[in-house]
Amino acid sequence: MPLRDILVHASDNGRNSANWTLAGAIAADHKARLCAHYTHIPYTMPAYVEAYIPADIIARQESERMERAESARAEFEEFCRLRQISHEWHFTRDDAIDSLTQRARYSDVVVVGQEEDGLAPMEMADLAPELVLGSGRPMIVVPYAGQFTTVGQRVLVAWNGSREAARAVHDALPILKRARKTIVLSVDAEPEGHLPGADISAHLARHGVLVEAAQTVAKDIDVADAILGAVSDYSADLLVMGARVHSRTRERARGGVTRHARKQMTVPVMMSH
Repeated sequence: MPLRDILVHASDNGRNSANWTLAGAIAADHKARLCAHYTHIPYTMPAYVEAYIPADIIARQESERMERAESARAEFEEFCRLRQISHEWHFTRDDAIDSLTQRARYSDVVVVGQEEDGLAPMEMADLAPELVLGSGRPMIVVPYAGQFTTVGQRVLVAWNGSREAARAVHDALPILKRARKTIVLSVDAEPEGHLPGADISAHLARHGVLVEAAQTVAKDIDVADAILGAVSDYSADLLVMGARVHSRTRERARGGVTRHARKQMTVPVMMSH
């Protein structure tokens, strides 16, 4: 089943173009509708600070941000027009996570940018884990470094047999069916007398996926680093993995494969919970 509705996050963070490029490539491949959801976070400051700043300065700053939002809308619409992509634009002043979570439920996949430490507002730093946890939809996270004009030609699937991994594989099926090669990778799996990813690979093959199973051992490195190393070894342009994420407070306090991969990614990562 092809993808029909793709949601891409847009904001005043300088990474809209990279997100649109990747989302647009998927939309064009699947002949899907591309919806951009722009989250406008109002300019706020403590009351004791605001009291010392003239109202016209605050109003001018807000006006400039609204102008940037309008400029982003024009750029997005031109981007889609040139590529003949069906599209729509949504603008909201509501909480970014809540509004995107609601919009995501009407989409097949959501494309968001990787958070960049020290540059994103606190609520935006929580966007990826909260969105995949609350929306019930798969998410593709785009690295903040680089441009990605194609995605899903060579896919690496991180397989550990978990519910989250199974959900990710099936959510990714529309992309896997179009891939030239899919590698199902198991890391440090317990010996079972056969290749750990063989069963899920056979299942994918029956869906028409060109797939092979592989296995590696993480010696003296984290499992996430082993997976990211395999992304490079296999020249993958997309990593598919299950997302074990938690609420905002617990996510900040935990490490784990999902968080590490999200922080250190070098190619887009498709996650499902």
